[in-house]
Amino acid sequence: MRETKIAAQKRCLFNFSTSPPLLCMMYRYQHRHRLTFLSILFTFFVLQSSWTPVRMLAQQQDVQKALSAFQAVYIYNITRYVYFPPSKTSGEYVIAVIGGPSEISVNLEKTALVRKSPTTGQTIKIVLADAVTSALADYHVVFVPLRHVSRLPQIIRVLKGKPTLVITEGSENLGNFPVISMLSQGDRKFLVNNKGIEELSLKVSADFLRYATIFPAQ
Repeated sequence: MRETKIAAQKRCLFNFSTSPPLLCMMYRYQHRHRLTFLSILFTFFVLQSSWTPVRMLAQQQDVQKALSAFQAVYIYNITRYVYFPPSKTSGEYVIAVIGGPSEISVNLEKTALVRKSPTTGQTIKIVLADAVTSALADYHVVFVPLRHVSRLPQIIRVLKGKPTLVITEGSENLGNFPVISMLSQGDRKFLVNNKGIEELSLKVSADFLRYATIFPAQ
């Protein structure tokens, strides 16, 4: 019976000594390069599938960095429209960020290097405040990032009656707290408890309030 081409190829691949050398060399060359191509193709798909989540993660990090940069600008701009009592118009203008180092604290520090308080001309200083203590009352502004918003009630208790402005993010868990909250959606970019803030001897400019939603509803 005449040997088929496939059978001859198999015999060449696994038993070189019983096959015509030249023919086997040709079969083995074809087989080796076919396997090489398939290996390359397989590797490409593996790398492509693993690269996609890495690329998505990088994009998410870029978005977070951009968002933090905008938030730093927002916080600085808010301070342009909030006026403090005379007891806090000398020395350094201190902005505390609740939690450890973050993108927003880095961006605020960059801003502090080139700008001063727009209302008093004080030098701006950025500090990190991981612990919620009475020392927060020494600061002009306390920023509470979204990931630490659950600590807001404790912070408000510590600052009760003190002329310190609290800025946070989102619209959840605000209650009647005297805060300004930055929003990521909607035409109005801020929520402001103006009455509560005024009770702390702070004054929010009417120009700023035009771009904010007042809460609780009046």
